[in-house]
Amino acid sequence: GSGTTDSSGNLLLEIENTIPDGPYPENVTIEATINDESGQYISGRTNVLIHPSDVYVGVRTDRYFGKENIPFTAEVITVSTDSEPVSGQTVQLTLIEKRWEREEIEGQFGRYNWTQTEIEVETVSVTSDELGTASYQFTAPNAGIFMIKATTRDQRERLHQSSIRMWVTGST
Repeated sequence: GSGTTDSSGNLLLEIENTIPDGPYPENVTIEATINDESGQYISGRTNVLIHPSDVYVGVRTDRYFGKENIPFTAEVITVSTDSEPVSGQTVQLTLIEKRWEREEIEGQFGRYNWTQTEIEVETVSVTSDELGTASYQFTAPNAGIFMIKATTRDQRERLHQSSIRMWVTGST
């Protein structure tokens, strides 16, 4: 935008569409150039962190490697943009298997296209306590690569999510 400063040398511009594209924070660079009556120019720039939500959620597991049919704990924490715990926050936890599948390329013996599919195993809702924490025990039904995804929304329904991977071995 452009404009003229007031008698105190201030200019207020409204920037539209500063909502991040996804559920993660983004840095926005704001740059301005002004000139005075003598025609001299001066420029300045700053970065502003745009939060996707007023609430952030983090997730971790009690281990990185697990065994099929043996429970593991997923722990979540919900905090404000100032890192203060947020209690009473609903978080959706989803256990997802990430499976690689191959498809033969027709007419090319021994050549394949590989695609990764996501198979939802279980989804639950937990609510953070006075410390902003909650936990849930998942059980992976088979060996493979799994992701635990945590999602939450602030009071304005803005989304934030985080995830962690876990490798699960078979019982044999």
